[in-house]
Amino acid sequence: MKRLAVLAVLALAPAAASGERAPVAGEWLTPAERMDYQATPSYDETIAFLRRLERRLPEMKLEFYGTSAAGRPLPLVILSAEQAFTPEAAQALSKPVVMIQNGIHGGEIDGKDATLLLLRDVALGGRRDLLGAATLLILPVYNVDGHERVSPFNRPNQNGPELGMGFRTTADGHDLNRDYLKLVTPEARQLVQLVNRWQPHLFVDTHVTDGVDLDWVITWAVPEAPLLAAPVDRWLQQNFPPMLAAVEA
Repeated sequence: MKRLAVLAVLALAPAAASGERAPVAGEWLTPAERMDYQATPSYDETIAFLRRLERRLPEMKLEFYGTSAAGRPLPLVILSAEQAFTPEAAQALSKPVVMIQNGIHGGEIDGKDATLLLLRDVALGGRRDLLGAATLLILPVYNVDGHERVSPFNRPNQNGPELGMGFRTTADGHDLNRDYLKLVTPEARQLVQLVNRWQPHLFVDTHVTDGVDLDWVITWAVPEAPLLAAPVDRWLQQNFPPMLAAVEA
């Protein structure tokens, strides 16, 4: 379980402390890198880059698990050393399944660009430790419709991308981060079906603060008991401090 916790952080940090990273030729720069992070790639550009990676990396498969309210396919990337591209195959392995969800709010898109960097590094021969550690599921963009409603004024307090970012809600005005219980959106219902099929051991949901300016510095925060279930609280108390120490090192 400690490996899961460390993996959750390192998976979103392609240039980890180990320094293991393959040289990147210009043709393999991610769209965000090519634009010097002034913009994030569109849905079509994201899918096109993932298709290129899929052709180069046999341990990766891009598929779609449903359709958004506006009719866009919902993408899922599966990364597996054993090419365990089905829930049954992954669950037969003695390794954890980790799911990373990006872009639940269409303008909070750092996670998408970070995981494109990660997948690119693996495709070029780096970060092979991740292939051995887990079966990795990545939702490059969850709120695909909000992602495409781009404007530099959608999140005026947020530091970039300067050329524009997506919108918080879906095409029909729903905040997906408020729909885990009601399940009124097709996106949320299909996500629940995906989670039920794959049964991930760890679920990582990436967000951006939207320019929140506090009087103190927050580097991490976790819920504690009694808000958190006691067994999960004990697990965090045991595993979180060594994970933080490993990241700092």
